[in-house]
Amino acid sequence: MAFVLGMVAAASAAELPVALVDFPAREDLQAGLLAVHEMGGTLGNIAVLDAQAQPVTAVHGLLDGMALVVAGLGRTRLTPSTSRILVSRAHTGECTLVFTDGQQCPGADLHLTAHCTDAEGLSRHGRGYLKAQTYSVEATPKGGQRIHGEFRKDPRPGRVEWAAVEAAVTTVELPTGTG
Repeated sequence: MAFVLGMVAAASAAELPVALVDFPAREDLQAGLLAVHEMGGTLGNIAVLDAQAQPVTAVHGLLDGMALVVAGLGRTRLTPSTSRILVSRAHTGECTLVFTDGQQCPGADLHLTAHCTDAEGLSRHGRGYLKAQTYSVEATPKGGQRIHGEFRKDPRPGRVEWAAVEAAVTTVELPTGTG
C-alpha cells in the first residue's frame, strides 16, 4: 500500500486532482492520509469517496475530472466489457486509474505489482524504529515484457523520499596466470 500512497503523494504534490474511492484500508484512512502528507502530498488535492454500494459507477464518474483515481473495489469484480469502458474513459480523460485489492483490469495499459522486500531498523522480533523500506516493483505493459526495479523509501527531515535502488556493481579481480 505504501507504493500506492507514494503515487498519491506525488500526484497531489504536483497540484493534480486525486480521488480515493473505497480506499482499501478504510479503517486506516487517517494513517494513509498522514503517510501521504509525510511523503510531501497536498491533502487539499485529494477527494475521498465512500461508494461501497456502487464503486464502479463512482470511478466512472471521476475519470473525467481527476488525474489519478485509486479504487478499492473489494469483492466487486470487473467484467471485460466494464473494464474496456473504464480504460477507454480513463484514456479519454487523461486519467491514471489504479485498482488495488488485487483487482485485475483486462485491457489495462500497465499492470504493476509491488511488495516490500526489506525493512531496516526492525529487529528479528519486529521491534524498533522503521528507518527505511525497499520495494520490489514489476511493471508489465500490455503485450510487453516484464520490467523489474527496486525503490527505497527513506525518511528525511519533514518528509519521506522515494528513490530508485541502483544495481550494485561488484568488481572482482581475477588472478593472472603466468605460464
